[in-house]
Amino acid sequence: MPSNENDSAGSNAARAPVRDEELEALFQPLAGFEHLLLAVSGGADSLALLLLAHRWQATAHARSRAHRRIKPPRLTVAAIDHGLRPEAADEVAHVATVAGRLDIPFVTRRLDLTRTADQPISQAHARSARYDALCALAEENTCDAIVTAHHADDQAETFLMRLARGSSARGLAGIAPRRDLCVMRPDGSDNAPPATCALVRPLLNVPRARLAVTLEQAGIAWHDDPTNADVHYERTRVRSALGALEDAGVSRAAINRTASRLRQHADAVDWAVREALAAAPELAQAWKCSACAVLERHRYEALPAAVRICALGALTTAVSGRTSEPFAHLPAARLTQLETLADALIDVTAPAAWTLGGCALSVGETQLTIARELGRAGLGTCAVNEAAAATGWDNRFVVRPPAAQEGRRPAQIFAWGERGQYAPGTDRPQLSWCDKVPAAARPAMPVVFTNMLHVPVHAPTPRDDAWTYEVCQPPWRSEGGPG
Repeated sequence: MPSNENDSAGSNAARAPVRDEELEALFQPLAGFEHLLLAVSGGADSLALLLLAHRWQATAHARSRAHRRIKPPRLTVAAIDHGLRPEAADEVAHVATVAGRLDIPFVTRRLDLTRTADQPISQAHARSARYDALCALAEENTCDAIVTAHHADDQAETFLMRLARGSSARGLAGIAPRRDLCVMRPDGSDNAPPATCALVRPLLNVPRARLAVTLEQAGIAWHDDPTNADVHYERTRVRSALGALEDAGVSRAAINRTASRLRQHADAVDWAVREALAAAPELAQAWKCSACAVLERHRYEALPAAVRICALGALTTAVSGRTSEPFAHLPAARLTQLETLADALIDVTAPAAWTLGGCALSVGETQLTIARELGRAGLGTCAVNEAAAATGWDNRFVVRPPAAQEGRRPAQIFAWGERGQYAPGTDRPQLSWCDKVPAAARPAMPVVFTNMLHVPVHAPTPRDDAWTYEVCQPPWRSEGGPG
């Protein structure tokens, strides 16, 4: 029957090696970078990425010479040994051998993840440590993008895992083709203003089987990670369930088409959120002076429900300083809290207050205010980085010392409200410098302790004898946005 013929043709295509003619389109998202760090583990997927990136670079070099095009990016291969399996050292050595055969520079990093019988290392912990190491290697080797081998099967598995948790549309959109990662400084100065490195995944539309066949055709062996078959891990169980779904007519390709369409929907909602927030001058002014959010209630209440929820999520994430927490990765419980709170903010008829995820929210007659919550533990003290021109604090501010200061004295940054310097409802003379800061935000503003004195930190000023701060970029910032 024709349907069977089509199914057979699709099945054969899903197991065909990746052709050189496909590479320009596959790797087009990488063309604008200068130096790529390829994350390669020794498994089939990442070794195929290494091989295909090398072929793409070679053909791109030939095209650039023939047509005077921009040269393709340089490549460096990175392998991370988590220190959890003795055979991992052999896998790293194999990656080094393949990279050497292709004449691509190779770097590695060995992690020391402590595992006990009572506290085994979770996949999430290992993944976080791996990306930290990759970011550090990217910084050390001046790479402007990290490239991973996530593929179409990974995308389908991620969709099902997030579906089981009741994720948002952004979560069900699956693995992003590109996102930015915070880069660790090689000198370990955690309080330096953060830098970013792009994380790009060019193989999300390529099935796992095609990558394996591509390696087989090239005669390159690979190592199978035994944890990929361990049913204690959720992804392994979902991978097994995918086979049953295929038998029921739910293909990986169909799941990924759905994820792609949900990504378009989520992108549209994100655009609407940015437009709505950029159109609120009171929000721009409040953010510019204190990284808090103030919105006129009529603006907020007029937004569609999906936009209200995502706007509330973006603002609370940014105000709390959790800028590295993608909305797609919010736990289901917190997503439910956001939805409940978004509805409650519409229904409130009298002044009210809530706390959520490190934020204090208050609703008055006309305004909604979202400020940083000090919490029981406070925001902590940060030593000023004496070797740097600026110091990041609470993922919200960049603090700069006086330009006229002769020599650097040891200094610490903490919140006004943590040592009784400010109590809500009071009007102390030493706070006259922050009159433009909403009262709700003042307890979480930065102050410097230096030379046995508590010194206020000012908004940018032409004075050269003042400590100053700049507010980190707001979540709605885009071309033409406020501030």
